[in-house]
Amino acid sequence: MVNGLLKTDLFHDLPETEHQDLLQHCSVLEFDKREIIFREGEEAEAIWFILSGWVRLVKHSPEGRSVTVIVMTPKEPICGVSALGYGMYTATAVAASHVQVAKVPRATFTGLLERYPFFSKKVIEICCKRIREMAFAYAIAYDPVDLRLAHILLRLSEDFGTTLPFTHKEISEMGGMALETSIRVLSKMKQKGWLKVRRGEISLLRPWELRKVVHHAH
Repeated sequence: MVNGLLKTDLFHDLPETEHQDLLQHCSVLEFDKREIIFREGEEAEAIWFILSGWVRLVKHSPEGRSVTVIVMTPKEPICGVSALGYGMYTATAVAASHVQVAKVPRATFTGLLERYPFFSKKVIEICCKRIREMAFAYAIAYDPVDLRLAHILLRLSEDFGTTLPFTHKEISEMGGMALETSIRVLSKMKQKGWLKVRRGEISLLRPWELRKVVHHAH
């Protein structure tokens, strides 16, 4: 699995000697659904790369409510970028399915950033994209619930296609809303024929209708 990671766009241009060094220092771990990969507040000692499955980055409010700030998949594999600042993890990484991840020590990864400007540029581009996505999510935090849900479903479809392996509870956490509210609005969308809801799965039947909701609001 690590060899697959080295062939990705992020790593494949590095010299073979660096590939061998990565193979020596990184480790591949597996987590079952709902297991914690790392916790908010722990020392950020490593960068993590998602090899298979998907991961939720979760923040906990002072009231104890969980909010999913972003969903990570192998399409955007870098997880735990707090390690780049030599601080603490700013969110908890929860396996949302069975996952395989590569754990790269902070010193190993930052060494690559220092030695290869092109590698640093790729990492910055990934981080900037994530910041934009999170900023937009915060920007619509107080928008109508139907707009928030439409945005969430469309964003997830970029990684998962039209069949989304998510529960009502997971969707509600991503939108920072009550479970009952999420169920009510998704039921309305279902009645309109926009989507189909099954246990642990949401299928987008008319995604263009969701795009209209987002487009008309902005």
